[in-house]
Amino acid sequence: MKRIKAIWNDTVWSKVIAVFICFLATLLYNWVSSIYQRKDFGKLFLTFWSTNIPLWVVVIAFIVIWLVILYRRILIKKNTKIIDAPAANNIQSTIPNMFFDSSKSSFSDFEFRQERTWQNNQPIGNPGQGKLDISKGILDIERFNTEGRLLIKIIQYLNQPVAKDHIQKNIHLQSDRRISVSFRAKIIGGSRKVRVICKEYNATQWIHNANATLLINHIQWKEYTNIFRVPANKDFVIDLEDFEAEKTQSNLQLKDLLIEELS
Repeated sequence: MKRIKAIWNDTVWSKVIAVFICFLATLLYNWVSSIYQRKDFGKLFLTFWSTNIPLWVVVIAFIVIWLVILYRRILIKKNTKIIDAPAANNIQSTIPNMFFDSSKSSFSDFEFRQERTWQNNQPIGNPGQGKLDISKGILDIERFNTEGRLLIKIIQYLNQPVAKDHIQKNIHLQSDRRISVSFRAKIIGGSRKVRVICKEYNATQWIHNANATLLINHIQWKEYTNIFRVPANKDFVIDLEDFEAEKTQSNLQLKDLLIEELS
């Protein structure tokens, strides 16, 4: 059915079909006429195509067709709403935009780092040790020590027109962007702290007041949601840090990680 519809709407095949329909209509007309008039079909068919048509009839027919085409174009233009570029961008900016969905992600969408803790702009202590596994949409961060940080960087964002490794600025907005970061989390073996951070792209600088520290100490899934205000003129990324682990050989699990822009 889809194939037939595609052929019917094709600019070339639609004309071929129209000619074929006209030919069939001509055959049907002459066949019915031959039955009712009891005349030879072949002679009637040739007579039909040999009929002289006055020039004025042809001219009027062309004028009528031209008027119909002109009316259709005016009607289509009247019913088409034209939106200029700034207005279109403002409309787009009010639509929630999904930047990340962990249920549709894979291991290649993340970068996992084992790093030291920073204090007074200097690294201290030993780096965090652990590993990241992803299975059935669940991020499992296992700890081998209690020191340092385990950093999860998202390196593949959705709905980015150019680069995919960061969320691109929106120069058409006059106010800050409202970015929601939500996920469900639980622990196995000991509590953990998770820090959600908005950072400027290709920089270590945190975006002012766009971070949150969460204590994860539930053995059942619990939902966490944070909404940050990010300047519209900044490219940025969102990192997750696991730090201050209570015990070694413990696991932090995350799922349903969503990053989206709110209207």
